[in-house]
Amino acid sequence: MKKKILAFLVLAVTLLSAFPALASFPDMTDSSWDWARGAVDDMVEFGIIRGYSDNTFRPGNSVTKGEAMVLFSRVAGYTANGNEEYVEYAKKQYESVVSSLATPYTGEISYLIYKGILSEKNFLTYAADGVVNTPLKRYEAAEFLAKIASGNAALTGSATQLSFTDIAKINSTMAPYIKYVSENGIMLGMGDGSFDPEGTVTRAQITVMLSRIIPSLGYTYTDGKVKFYNSATNSIIITAGDGSEQEFEIPDGVPVKLDGADADPEALLAGSVVRITTSKDIVAAVETISPDYDAVVNGRFKKLEKIDKDTNGIVITDPTTGLTSTYALALTYGVKKDDKTITVTDLAKDDYVVLTVKSGAVNSIVAESKTGTVEGKVVNIELLPSYSMTVLTGGSNVKFELAENVTVMRNRKTATVEDVLVGDTVTLTTNYGVISNIVATSKTASVEGSLTALTISATPSITVTDASGNAYEYAIVKSPKITKNDVTKSFYDLRVGDKLKLSIDASTVTEINIVSSFANGADEGSSATVSGIVEYVNTAYGYIKLRESTELIFVSKASINDASGKSVALRSVTEGTPVTVFGTVKAGSYEASMVVIQG
Repeated sequence: MKKKILAFLVLAVTLLSAFPALASFPDMTDSSWDWARGAVDDMVEFGIIRGYSDNTFRPGNSVTKGEAMVLFSRVAGYTANGNEEYVEYAKKQYESVVSSLATPYTGEISYLIYKGILSEKNFLTYAADGVVNTPLKRYEAAEFLAKIASGNAALTGSATQLSFTDIAKINSTMAPYIKYVSENGIMLGMGDGSFDPEGTVTRAQITVMLSRIIPSLGYTYTDGKVKFYNSATNSIIITAGDGSEQEFEIPDGVPVKLDGADADPEALLAGSVVRITTSKDIVAAVETISPDYDAVVNGRFKKLEKIDKDTNGIVITDPTTGLTSTYALALTYGVKKDDKTITVTDLAKDDYVVLTVKSGAVNSIVAESKTGTVEGKVVNIELLPSYSMTVLTGGSNVKFELAENVTVMRNRKTATVEDVLVGDTVTLTTNYGVISNIVATSKTASVEGSLTALTISATPSITVTDASGNAYEYAIVKSPKITKNDVTKSFYDLRVGDKLKLSIDASTVTEINIVSSFANGADEGSSATVSGIVEYVNTAYGYIKLRESTELIFVSKASINDASGKSVALRSVTEGTPVTVFGTVKAGSYEASMVVIQG
């Protein structure tokens, strides 16, 4: 019992007490910590690591194996928003394995085993009583970090492939992990050219390592429900939380979990709650929770029939094979058609139906008419991962997918789906909820004003402010015509403050004419736009400097976007990066509101 309490106190004081996340610790101000200060500030701000109750960080203190496992679990997603249920399943799955440990952090350790970062075979190497509070060694940190960063891929490498001066101290077990972290810039070795595999890891060192690995992971999460697994393409199709249908290819070796245990994707039931974790747009994990029913089946309604004297049944036809199946109806069940509650006798032949089967009987029926008509106004168009259209109809925004052979008429002329714009008034013909025909009309207009904001992304938009101070945001076609004095220009020639004349079709900009350009750097507090090549970046104080410029550009309050419009961290801006900065003049410097990486 005393050992268990001691383990709790050691970890609680150093990592998890609810002390304020204070940066710029007094014991970090010495110039000898310049190399770590920015990383410490970032990781404290992100809640990955914390200081002590006396507002010190103690950067030279060693990190114990227990502390390291807590930190690594956070990087792997233990504290990520929305992961709570999956973490609980991980704890239940490995509860018996870790129950004997003399540490309160069995949850974090269970999660590392669940993610494959620790194996059930070797976890006692780090978590056993008498070991958990010993310092973490550098080769051990390399193994953890390599497994997290590589997605637990099989790694190879030998000491002879390394350039460190002490390769004689690096054995064949350590080498693949050290090779991976050094080649990927996660661990760079010591100042004397050695790696020092048996050396202990300090709090400053591990914070720098974490600051390097987190942006390289780039984890994003997509939540939804399983629709089906496509074995031909080894991909999972889900209905996301926003109602869109998305498909994710599952690379070989990527873990698939069902209720915390390893699972075959073919065993996943339709309707299972799912979280897809992607790293750099590649699936890194598939985690699911079973639905509270046996199965979901769909098809075309054929008829109702009596199964026996006490049981009614519903007969449906598989739309692909044409085979019919009969399912018993539960004593009580709900029926909806086109979002309206009906009785089962109101179903029409060939209605598309989705049946929820629990304990062998149908307890829910959701139906759609074979064909329908929708009238409304286009409020959003998405091109990726597939073309979809959101229409304001009946006071609600409804998202529709498009059939491959959809036909389109726009302003009484034959058109394509690419010709339909946000703001168009449309009449849609649907076949089982999928658009088969579009009739669109629009109005054109001309708008003048000053450029206030520009979003360059898969769905670009522009905001202009008119002479009365009213701001208006418009969608932009994929490739608008942009000119100045009849000379073709691009998005990157636009500057906040430019006087523009926009040609509007429906609510979408098709042409942009730059009437006059904004003059840079006038009065204090005025808007300004600067472009150039980054000379250096200071992440600790949040500023950059461009070549051929004497002014500093403070970017700590700015949104930073790459060329596709995706939001990125300041560390993505490096020496030699071409950027355009939008902001205001303040005290001889620029305070940026937006930074766009141009390439």
